[in-house]
Amino acid sequence: MSRFARVLLLVLILAVAPSIFTQPVAAQEPGGGGAQRALFEVGDFTYRASFQLEDGTEALLIRSAYKAMFLYQHHQPTLNHHYISVSIGFYFGKTVLGRSLIESMNYDEIAFYPKWQDSAGYAYDMYLDTAVFSITGSMTDGRLVGGYMLIDDNAISQYLPMFGGTLVLSGLVLGLIDGSEVSFGDEPISITLEKYSNKFYPENATLTEGDITYESSDGYINISTAGASQVVVLIDLFIGLAMIGTAGTVVLLGLLHLRGMVKLPISRITSMIQRPVPPQAI
Repeated sequence: MSRFARVLLLVLILAVAPSIFTQPVAAQEPGGGGAQRALFEVGDFTYRASFQLEDGTEALLIRSAYKAMFLYQHHQPTLNHHYISVSIGFYFGKTVLGRSLIESMNYDEIAFYPKWQDSAGYAYDMYLDTAVFSITGSMTDGRLVGGYMLIDDNAISQYLPMFGGTLVLSGLVLGLIDGSEVSFGDEPISITLEKYSNKFYPENATLTEGDITYESSDGYINISTAGASQVVVLIDLFIGLAMIGTAGTVVLLGLLHLRGMVKLPISRITSMIQRPVPPQAI
């Protein structure tokens, strides 16, 4: 047997031997007994809240995702837990050229309070009591916040008839790009959501706050603000349309030139571009 063959045989023996002589060991929790744990998603939904100016321009978009989860562990100890998970993103409105309509977003507090019906049919609402998350200060474009919370530590079954909650925005003030501000007053904005297990979409959101008007439907709520129309939106729209028109004209002329239907002075333009620049007199 060659030296290379002997080395290859030794490598194979070292690789196979552990799997032959080592017996698998079941994962054990302290105290004995193998704990079998599994996490199931038993419900989820998404929702959007759009804050629009007087002309219908979207100044702020809130995208949110909600999940209900069931944690099961067979024994030692036996676990039957329900959790609610919340993820919320804040996105500033943009012009067609990508400029943000909001320069600043300030608030006293943003919090989410869960509500649900447990597997035994009892209803719970943690509104203004216990929050999944609570933040204060200011918001940046694209920021994502959220959290999760144990809502039932002794569930009868995996089934959860309803879950959702209330998103509360207190002292919300939007600083617009033209220097004006949109204030929502002293009363907090409360957006309440509920998702029943026998329905594909959540219930239409309800909103409570002063004189704010809103329109709610499957998966979204449009909220009308008192903010004036932004001139920069019209300016950027005009510039964007002009750029699209110019690009379209250039493309059309180029196609007509290639087909011989028009003759463009391309050689003259090329020679002008490639012409060396004379040195500047000192």
